[in-house]
Amino acid sequence: MDRARHERFDTFRAERGRLQASYGALGALAATGDVARSMRAERIGELLIQPVEVVIQMGHSREPEPADTAAIASSCLRLCGLSRARGGRGQGTGLRNC
Repeated sequence: MDRARHERFDTFRAERGRLQASYGALGALAATGDVARSMRAERIGELLIQPVEVVIQMGHSREPEPADTAAIASSCLRLCGLSRARGGRGQGTGLRNC
């Protein structure tokens, strides 16, 4: 039997599924019109959870750095058709369409 399908992981899979659904709902709300029309919220959630889970793998060898988390956040924004607004150092907290 596939270890990931073992019943002891049922709770984890259910919680991860809820988290993925939340990412999808939030991503769909934040996404540009083009992205929202081309992908269902479920698909957006599937895509958004992947870069975030990189932190788990990274944690096996080192602590994520601010640049890592910024890159992951930026990647998630781009998946939604958004990017950080351009600005000087310390700015750029607003969103704009890509």
